[in-house]
Amino acid sequence: MINFSTEQEKNASTSKAPGPAPFNFKAKKGFGFKIGGGARPKAAPAGIFAQSSGRESPEPEEAPVANKPALPRAALSAAPGSSGSVSFVPPPSGLAAAQAVASRLTQSLVDKAAASSAPPEQAASPLLPMVVEPPDDNSGAAAAAAPGATELSRNGYTFGRKYNHAKLVHIDGVQGLQSIDRYENMGLVGRGAFNKIYKARHRETGEVVALKAMQLAALEQAGQVQGDEGIPLEMMREMSILLSMRHPNIVTVHEVVLDPTQMFLVMELVDFDLGLLIEHMKQPFSEAQVKCLATQLLSALAAVHECFVLHRDLKQTNLLLDKNGVLKLCDFGLARRCSGFGKPCTPNVTSLWYRAPEILLGETAYGSAVDMWSFGCIFAEWLQLGEPLVQGTGEIDQINCIFKLLGTPSEHSWPKFTSMKAVQAAVIPFVDCHTISLGPDGALIKLPKNLLRKRFPSEGYTPDAGAQQQHRSTALSDRGFDLLNSALNCDPEQRVTAAAAMEHAWFREEPLPVPLSRSDIRQMRRNRDEAISSGAHHQALAQQRAQVASKVAAEHAAAIAATIKERMGIP
Repeated sequence: MINFSTEQEKNASTSKAPGPAPFNFKAKKGFGFKIGGGARPKAAPAGIFAQSSGRESPEPEEAPVANKPALPRAALSAAPGSSGSVSFVPPPSGLAAAQAVASRLTQSLVDKAAASSAPPEQAASPLLPMVVEPPDDNSGAAAAAAPGATELSRNGYTFGRKYNHAKLVHIDGVQGLQSIDRYENMGLVGRGAFNKIYKARHRETGEVVALKAMQLAALEQAGQVQGDEGIPLEMMREMSILLSMRHPNIVTVHEVVLDPTQMFLVMELVDFDLGLLIEHMKQPFSEAQVKCLATQLLSALAAVHECFVLHRDLKQTNLLLDKNGVLKLCDFGLARRCSGFGKPCTPNVTSLWYRAPEILLGETAYGSAVDMWSFGCIFAEWLQLGEPLVQGTGEIDQINCIFKLLGTPSEHSWPKFTSMKAVQAAVIPFVDCHTISLGPDGALIKLPKNLLRKRFPSEGYTPDAGAQQQHRSTALSDRGFDLLNSALNCDPEQRVTAAAAMEHAWFREEPLPVPLSRSDIRQMRRNRDEAISSGAHHQALAQQRAQVASKVAAEHAAAIAATIKERMGIP
């Protein structure tokens, strides 16, 4: 092949400036710790977070607008506000036809001019009533809102607005992956079961992001993927779902980069892991703060379910919190697209303490109700100072702990209960927690004995209480308990949906939702740092492990004793 390059071009090509330095994984190692350690079951990689980052979270990247297909003429004529749209009517012949066309065009121009002169309407989602907190003197917050305002904005996020729709992003079919050398390593900030989280800076723009390393070697050692299988399906799902979805309460993924051995998700860097902050709280949330957190999580779930996506791994460590009090849902490693009930899915999802009863009983054709059960468990943790609601040591113990708290279902409370695989096989000795009641026909029927209200009474912690230390749970009103009980319904078909939960009357009664103040978040961060530096965090984890081990040993001993008695014929 003939080379047409000149001598000057050859000299220029040999004297190019060196490229960016490669991404150094050993530079500036930061303090990292495992997420959700101790007795908390870990079924999936934990969330991403930054321990000591004080920066503001970047705004969600503006999504490219895909070309929309043209609508038919009938749809254009019926669409409200469509400028220049003329309804198609077969015109008459001759002079009458010309006059009809001219009159329609004239009317169309008049309507268009009137629409352009009118003030543009802003498509705003409805607002929930909010209590606007006073500005934080230490944080230099913006000016206080006017009296009687129903919204509060921080860093572009409006508390009280119902963000129940996600923006779908068009992903180009042919788009090459960039090299990780575009980013400068700023240290390791967290690790999960099969991933590590790095803090990095873009070399050109200077934007600080989080890089989630997908470690294929760790998956191979765990036996979840073979060396010649390439990228696991779970990773492909997480990448495709997060890259195609934009929501203010879902962590934003900008792109995917790679090096010769692993791939990285480039995400926005969020300040804190909410689960770790709650572990070291010294006083419960107020009911108003729980309402604000629940609204944000329900907004994310409503948007996810609207896009026919199941998260399937909701837990505290997969919730992030920035310094402005905005909650973000992350870690879609077990998520999948699903059209609803009827399609079999894998039962090995969700950490044990957040797993829905239908999955524990062997159901594989589940839907979005499994996420709502996990929401109910998280909701309960916010009310009782971060203590998990149900802490079973295994699947059998977990389902029995649920039945002890909510009552054992019957065919009257859960019509499909007797058709569950585990119930039909009779392999699980269920606890009997029933109450006898009269049915519609006057016959005696069994109903589950629900003890949830005793766990969350109406009397509890309130910010204006005189003795704040005597309550370790937040006061929950009757309407709030109704929402909690509907989310923790054993029957998935009777469980509340995310969209319906956002319209619940609890959010509109006093006290109105209040976001966490910046001073509260700073105090939670100080409590967390003190617990880690003093060793109290690791001591608590060791204590949890010891408690779980002793409980498992006691159960095994009881099972062995029962077997010996049965063989010896001792009653």
